[in-house]
Amino acid sequence: MHRYKVRKKKMWMNISQRMSKRNYNFTVTQLYNKMDTLKRRYRQVIDHNAQSGNDRKEWIYLEPLDEVFRNKCWVKPLSVAGSDIQEPEISLFEDKPSSS
Repeated sequence: MHRYKVRKKKMWMNISQRMSKRNYNFTVTQLYNKMDTLKRRYRQVIDHNAQSGNDRKEWIYLEPLDEVFRNKCWVKPLSVAGSDIQEPEISLFEDKPSSS
């Protein structure tokens, strides 16, 4: 297993153990899935609210999660690649303008 995955699993195990001590009994898988679902919903709300013309979506967890996730690269990537990006057409057969 990759080191990152091992560290993450240990982190979720630690969280699960700490929650169990406070009588909140959740498995590592349940905790991971809950966080994954929260992150996915957060991203959906952020993307929806970023589109012009949409009514703003409100969500009880938006502000707390925004404080945690707002600067993460999966929320606001530095650049985006896509096939729908239009570039100006350049003809390879036209002469370049002369510099005289």
